Amino acid sequence: MNSKIAVFSVAVLFIVSFFAFGGILTPFIEEKITVTPGEKYLVGSGSERALRVKNTGKETVEVNFEVSRPRQSDKKEGYSPLPDISWVNLETRTVEVEPGMWGETRITVLIPKEKENYGRNFEAALVSAASKGRGTVEAALRSRLLIETENRKSFWKRLRDIFRRN
Repeated sequence: MNSKIAVFSVAVLFIVSFFAFGGILTPFIEEKITVTPGEKYLVGSGSERALRVKNTGKETVEVNFEVSRPRQSDKKEGYSPLPDISWVNLETRTVEVEPGMWGETRITVLIPKEKENYGRNFEAALVSAASKGRGTVEAALRSRLLIETENRKSFWKRLRDIFRRN
């Protein structure tokens, strides 16, 4: 049910923004990744999986990207809000996007290597907000980043993996 509400809210934001001034759109609605705590993870490979936003309007817009905690109404079942949004880093926070063009930012995730972070499911919201330079947000989109962490391997399994590599 929550996913239907989230998709509906993204659709409503898109429709309202489209009729207001042309709007923005993104193919990055929901991305699920699996990471190992303590290892840096670049979301996707190439620009097709970066957080991309297209300016569908007729004027240049400034797009601000932000990481936030998911709203209570948008939370995905089985996932906890990311305890610290600094675990998700955006390469670029603000881009200027010409009409018909794309703006993007790359996303890096680094979950601290602590035993309570293994075998967990976290969720973060990625907000893309467009304005025409006056500081007033004309349109905004919320995307969902689902982060699953691997289970911690025992000492013996890690040792076995080391010997298999050699």
